[in-house]
Amino acid sequence: MPSHYCCRFLFAILISIVLCGCSKSATVPVSAKFAYQDGSPVFGKSAMVILHPASAGISGESSPKLSGGELNEKGEVSFQISRSEPGLIPGEYRVCPKVAEDFPPTKWLVDAKYLEPSSTPLKLKVERGGKNHFEFQVDKSARK
Repeated sequence: MPSHYCCRFLFAILISIVLCGCSKSATVPVSAKFAYQDGSPVFGKSAMVILHPASAGISGESSPKLSGGELNEKGEVSFQISRSEPGLIPGEYRVCPKVAEDFPPTKWLVDAKYLEPSSTPLKLKVERGGKNHFEFQVDKSARK
């Protein structure tokens, strides 16, 4: 099985486990673009972005849920909370780009600070009726 199929399969399993038993909720389309400080797109054989809820949600909305999406070769991603439910629930999220040179990931291409929700400086706020397209610049991994 080619590595990009493995990445998609594992991402689908992750989302399915997290969302098991969750009811449908109103979502809004959300996209982002990731680039390194030199302007080159963020991409690798294993390239996904995981969003961790950073807030309890916006008044009158459901609470944000663990979500994610796959980065394409241009460093672009459209987020979804499940395969059948594209988009995100409005709220604040911590952004963790998990991009590796190989699969399964052993050599990360982005700095380690982005890998965990407790250390990532990247955040986004999804608003109903907002633009909801975000652009991030990230540091490359210091490991060679």
